[in-house]
Amino acid sequence: MTIRYFVFALLLFSSGPALSQDVGAKGAVINVTKVTRIPNSGALVDFKVQQAFTGDDAPAALPNGVSGIVLENGSLSTDNLTDLEGEPFTSLSFTAHGTINENTLDCEAAEDRCRGCFSLRLGSDIRDRKIKNVNPDNRSWNAAAKFSVLSTVTPGSVLYSGPTFLDFTLGELNVLELSRKVSYPGPVEYLLRNATNSNGLSSNPIAAGRPLIVNRETGRVSWDLRETEGGAQVGEQYAFQVVVRALDSVNGTNCKPETAIDFTIQIGCPSDRAGVDPSCFLCSDVDVTALVNQIPEKLIAVKKQVRRVRRKIFGKGRQSQVSVNLQRFLRRRFRKALGHVRALSEAHAALTSISGLQTSCAAKSDVFCTSTSNFPLKAPLLQVMSNRNVAEQALFAAARRGFRDIFKTRGTGRADKARLKFSLALDEVKALIDAIPDSEDSCGGSQ
Repeated sequence: MTIRYFVFALLLFSSGPALSQDVGAKGAVINVTKVTRIPNSGALVDFKVQQAFTGDDAPAALPNGVSGIVLENGSLSTDNLTDLEGEPFTSLSFTAHGTINENTLDCEAAEDRCRGCFSLRLGSDIRDRKIKNVNPDNRSWNAAAKFSVLSTVTPGSVLYSGPTFLDFTLGELNVLELSRKVSYPGPVEYLLRNATNSNGLSSNPIAAGRPLIVNRETGRVSWDLRETEGGAQVGEQYAFQVVVRALDSVNGTNCKPETAIDFTIQIGCPSDRAGVDPSCFLCSDVDVTALVNQIPEKLIAVKKQVRRVRRKIFGKGRQSQVSVNLQRFLRRRFRKALGHVRALSEAHAALTSISGLQTSCAAKSDVFCTSTSNFPLKAPLLQVMSNRNVAEQALFAAARRGFRDIFKTRGTGRADKARLKFSLALDEVKALIDAIPDSEDSCGGSQ
């Protein structure tokens, strides 16, 4: 059964809970595989999109300029991947077709000849922030395909079937032969696009004074990363764009079909250091003792937030003015909020067995790394913390009822402030728990 556009959008953008990391593009290409011209009307366009991105939603999954998009059955593919810093991203691809209507084509009615190339474009203003050469003031990116719509043609644009997220190696001369992944019935040229405001780059990739180079005739992409002093670092990511353009125009027009590909490179570890150099695994030392010892101090601050609200309600001899039923209501809520703090304190006891400096490696290797998990010791705290909303709601209910009934004013505003302060204090505890590594690692000689 053919999946319509609205179902496709549902699959694409409602696939699960939102991720905490920033949304951003990490490379994309759109290939126009066929253009079918409809006499005295518009054109049908078959195309394939490939894109890598962080976050829950693709920054721009569908091209502009095409309506009535229908996804080809079984063509939607998503792979959940992880970069060298351990952060997840998604690689997505699908095949679809849509319609370019007659008015959009801008044809001359008398001869029904369309002028120049028509363009399908992917793009947005959210290129991934981790990219080293991203323009800090403009994170725009785009990928496009240009083709003639005068008559039926296969393929419509130059086709690229390779990856858009690339792995290069520090300490080596990296070479990518684009021609092996490009197909077109005629000769083409390969052009490295300048870094401009429109593609969201402050410069094209360069490290230790050595720029990335694209050979115009052969399509060979090369980047010399053999100079490691003052150059690129393991885990860094860079973006660049290549336009693959036909040398000859088609269909008796001035259109030279082309495809603009948006690439992202991540820098990997030198092959001769992979097993011996901890920096290749992005290792760092964490003072776990300091983190563990700060948690009780933060829990005292959380408890103070509850006691402060209770003191404001019952203070200055007001307890005798509070009805028995209201006292019971308030005390149950305060006990629930303080019980949450007490449960956190008890769960914290398991963490005291973790101490000293621990090594945590983001780009761990199954071959060169061993790990001792800290998660069983963190799990009790995380489990209690996951129920924090019950404590927050209990404090809010006590504050709202107490301020309203005792001070004869609307208590919602003051209760909201009390809950916010309580929640912020819990956030500080959660941040300390998250800062404790999930495992103690030993990679490539790290201790």
